[in-house]
Amino acid sequence: MKTFTIKDIRSWKPCYDPNKYLPEDFKGNALDILNHKEIPIADKIWVVCRKEGLSHKILHEFGCRCAELVLDNFEKEFPNDDRLRLAIEYKRKWLRGEITEDELYVIVFAAKKSIESAWNSANFGVRFVAESACQCINKYDHNIRLAARFAVESAVESVRFTGYGGGFNARNDMEKQQLQILLTLIGEK
Repeated sequence: MKTFTIKDIRSWKPCYDPNKYLPEDFKGNALDILNHKEIPIADKIWVVCRKEGLSHKILHEFGCRCAELVLDNFEKEFPNDDRLRLAIEYKRKWLRGEITEDELYVIVFAAKKSIESAWNSANFGVRFVAESACQCINKYDHNIRLAARFAVESAVESVRFTGYGGGFNARNDMEKQQLQILLTLIGEK
């Protein structure tokens, strides 16, 4: 498993000094960060979801699973639009080497058309689902952090849109699910 130091984390330009939670001589890996009791979950995800923290395959599978967590929000609004679900399926095919980058690009283009549909929706949660899915299917590792964030925002906004409140609980629940996904994926490697 890849290791990194507090100096590495600082070079990634976090919002606050990692010394807030980690000792100056920290040297560890993704599991050390994910299992840390004091670091907020969103910050754990921010630290490890990069090529310096996780393998390419784990990063991209994590993005797919984040998008899937909230895909039903999109499909409720657009039941006949399967482009985002297909995009996730094809992203996994790309990860397995079953399709080329060019073939993945065609799917990404089609999925981006789903974003156009979603932006016409009044439900911000649906908009964030589409963004999450499109970030997850992108071939670039750095987009995975965005996929995770958009999935969290989709959960929060979907709760708010229904008028029931509970956005804070939705955020915490989604982040906990994402943390568990990462721990599971690392355990499966």
